[in-house]
Amino acid sequence: MRGFLVMKTIVSIILISCGWSSSAEMCRDSFSARATADVVRSVVGAVADESRAEDVFGEVWLNLIIPSNISVKVKNAEYFFNDDRFSAKDSFSFEVTQFFAFPVVVVDPQEVPEWRADLPGDSGKLLKKISRKCSRGEYLCGLECCPNLVQAVQNDFSMKAGGSTINRTTVVKRGNIVYKLQYKPNKENVTSCVYHLSTYDSLQKYTDQKNVKLEYIYYDCPIEEDCCTLSCRSSSRSFLALASILSTERLVDRYFWPFVAVSLFVAFLVVVFCHCRNRKCMAKQMRVSATARSSSDRPLLETPTSDIGCDFSTLPKSIPRA
Repeated sequence: MRGFLVMKTIVSIILISCGWSSSAEMCRDSFSARATADVVRSVVGAVADESRAEDVFGEVWLNLIIPSNISVKVKNAEYFFNDDRFSAKDSFSFEVTQFFAFPVVVVDPQEVPEWRADLPGDSGKLLKKISRKCSRGEYLCGLECCPNLVQAVQNDFSMKAGGSTINRTTVVKRGNIVYKLQYKPNKENVTSCVYHLSTYDSLQKYTDQKNVKLEYIYYDCPIEEDCCTLSCRSSSRSFLALASILSTERLVDRYFWPFVAVSLFVAFLVVVFCHCRNRKCMAKQMRVSATARSSSDRPLLETPTSDIGCDFSTLPKSIPRA
């Protein structure tokens, strides 16, 4: 029974952690250019094949080739390459030289075997955009899906701008949340929150009256709630602390089932250990009782219990004479 409870507790912790990790993914304090660069390299690396060739001068040329008819899934998101079925709002456009030191091309699958990296190819085949669909209530910022509230709050600030300048004292309000561009110490019993503006935030192109770029949006949440990407949500600090251990970005997908298997194996060992330990204690008690019965002419010596953790307090200190 004790082992069963241990196993049940381990599995419950895993399920709780994974449940909260998926819901916590939207709660970000920024959507950075670095994160998008990591996604670009990750999805290209997942599907691209190398094409190497040496020209007559001994120079080695390298291309990365992506067949035009495939997509790739990374962390539950599906990405498409140079796919004209997607509009600009669902695509991240870029120059391939921003992320790679050599050409990355998207070609028809039939062209892949005959592609020559050392021959000038059609520049139109260079990778120029990666597309993905975001869920309802989200929009694409870089290659991450951001809540629509992020853009809505920034639009509110933009409407109060004078050209490309916004006064630092400007505030906007949505629902019960007041958003500010400068930090001021707040009253107690609130959770102070900050959102970091990045390349993909429209408000970053504005400056204040001193010609300094805007970098942050500040707001407060009730003390019992957490910051969640320009919004507030019910506090889950204890669960998120556990989730950060069990479900970091790359660990969940790779190690979830192995972790479950190891946890169940440990639980099984606990059950076996407890079972064997109890049988050993019972056998010890039976031996001691037998010794006591055979020594009825003298008091039974007190038997130490620290060697195997058994409790003999219920055994008689002496055996009455017949």
